[in-house]
Amino acid sequence: VQYGTVQCVGQQVQFTDTSIAAISIDTYSWNFGDASISLSQNPGYTYTESNTYHVKLVITDNNACIDSVTKELAIVDSYAAPDPASLNAPQDNLFLAKSKEIDFSWSSSENTAYYKFRISNNSDLSSPLYQSGDQQETTASFNINIEGSYYWQVSSFNSCGDSTLSAVYSLEFKAIDSLPWLSTWFSAS
Repeated sequence: VQYGTVQCVGQQVQFTDTSIAAISIDTYSWNFGDASISLSQNPGYTYTESNTYHVKLVITDNNACIDSVTKELAIVDSYAAPDPASLNAPQDNLFLAKSKEIDFSWSSSENTAYYKFRISNNSDLSSPLYQSGDQQETTASFNINIEGSYYWQVSSFNSCGDSTLSAVYSLEFKAIDSLPWLSTWFSAS
């Protein structure tokens, strides 16, 4: 199950078959624990009531050998809100003098199932230059190659889709060779 064994009522739960077989698997049969079934290999399913469900996957291979696994899944009406991510790197108000790919990182936060990273050239982040998809990693990279100010933030989501926002950090890129007030003198003595 994507994002853990506690999920929320009304949210689609994504089930993933992780079976390993010496020969190919012929059929999949998922029983979601509430009398609903699916014959898909990796089905999505939405529960309508909170409860603890016993989800069972039965596979049959081409030789008619059968195997099964049952896992417990808690479906809840609500879940604790995620704590905001704590931004680690780069430091706030960083000044860059050279174009380069920047590695961003943050600390994992309590009650978080996944994150979304975004970076923008406006402080309210209303027009992101880049926004990640759902990710469980606490890192991202972005190539800074146009002079200007950049702002970045991380959204933390719990398994119910509730979110919190981190602080907003900024960085400034100004190519060192284009600073009119900076001169370099060389002496040949």
